[in-house]
Amino acid sequence: MRCGSRFSTLERIWQAAGCSIAVAAGPAAMPSVEAVRHVLREFATLDPDSRFLRGIDLAGSRWVRIPPERCGEFLSRVVVELDDRFSALADPVEDDRLLMARLAMLCEAGLDDLPFRISVGQRYSIFEWPHLVSDRSAVGFWLGMLCCSVEHRRPDGLVETGSRYPLARALGWHLVRRPDRLLGIADRMRSQSGRPDGGPAGSEVPAVSGPVGRVVARSGPELVKALRAWRDSDAVGTSLHAVLFAATAAAADHCGLARATDGSWVPCDLRRYLKDGAPVYGNFAASSLLRPADPTSPRSVAAELRRALDLGEPLATLAKGLIGERLPRRRSSTPAVPAAPRPGVAHVFTAWGEPPDLGRLPWLAPPPQRFFACAFSQTNRCGVSYTYALLDGVLHVWAHFDENRYEATTVRQALDLLCTDPIALLLDRAGGLATAPRGRGRPSTLATAAPDPRTSDLTAQPPAPTARTPGSP
Repeated sequence: MRCGSRFSTLERIWQAAGCSIAVAAGPAAMPSVEAVRHVLREFATLDPDSRFLRGIDLAGSRWVRIPPERCGEFLSRVVVELDDRFSALADPVEDDRLLMARLAMLCEAGLDDLPFRISVGQRYSIFEWPHLVSDRSAVGFWLGMLCCSVEHRRPDGLVETGSRYPLARALGWHLVRRPDRLLGIADRMRSQSGRPDGGPAGSEVPAVSGPVGRVVARSGPELVKALRAWRDSDAVGTSLHAVLFAATAAAADHCGLARATDGSWVPCDLRRYLKDGAPVYGNFAASSLLRPADPTSPRSVAAELRRALDLGEPLATLAKGLIGERLPRRRSSTPAVPAAPRPGVAHVFTAWGEPPDLGRLPWLAPPPQRFFACAFSQTNRCGVSYTYALLDGVLHVWAHFDENRYEATTVRQALDLLCTDPIALLLDRAGGLATAPRGRGRPSTLATAAPDPRTSDLTAQPPAPTARTPGSP
């Protein structure tokens, strides 16, 4: 996309959503601010038209080219120093409240005319970007910048070659040639009539009007191995993330959180529908609304997820949103009355997989003692939004929710259960967790197993040499 060009229809949808994201990682031996700026200068010579090197004119809905005489000012604004001393952030691994509050403040403040911002401290780094600029593939840009700065190498791997008209290509490749898929999508949409609004491009249910609560948790070093081993023996044919989604629903049931009566939204990277996994600039993600017969059953969740992805339902959701944006709006002489929030519950499950280059950072702590989490400026008003990431065999999960509807202590209890023994949750989902405490008649189900190289059904991509691993927040 040319610098100085107007936003596309999809970009205008993301602009209207107004969602920003801030993610942090540490403790690691972070590069200096000047080292990151140096790598960004090199990147500018390799990919001068990158979306990360453009200013944003929100009022005019267009991208702005940064003139050469302003490049120094631009660099000083997008790469800044982070005060990560104990007095400022405490120890986020032991107490994440100060760092999560910082992330919340940053993403809610937004970036104005900047496409991103990297804050670098001695042991921690923060990355901010708006949904307008990118989906979760932007995390790969941030981590790539940090790793190139530490390793003193050129950022050649961060240069993108984007496909033109990705949605038209994906629709033609996956749907137009298969009328049976179009009929299947139509049947699903008819069966889901009256469902909650999918938000921008179907990516999330509407933003909350009250305060956003945020809770973070992480597992021990053996949990992911044990989950994969259990899946291979007791839930054959399912993915790791289907198991996690089901275990999360079981944990929520056990803690008294409302079950998703209106289904659950699962964001999907649409690059999977492009031939050969062609890379795409910007935010190319949408969601499917899943209604498994049993949300606590990995097999039921996996079957519903596979059916939606095989049909191409996220593509249809995005196309429907774009058509609605382009159609002329009917003018009315009477002001519209805001619709009351739906009483139903619809959760959001977002799988980040293992972000590229995250494991290559020069970590200063073993995997169970690392911090990796993000905050969104918006979340879903009809339920809880869960996000999952993997880092060297450890599960990191964070939840966003409406504090007027959910208690933070209850959500934290559900995440702690998920990160402690999800297999027990799945085994006992019919009758509730056993009352015998672990170590007194009820051993833990966790066990050591060989790692599984397979990836999530939401993050698996065909090889694309010049593309970063894509995804959605």
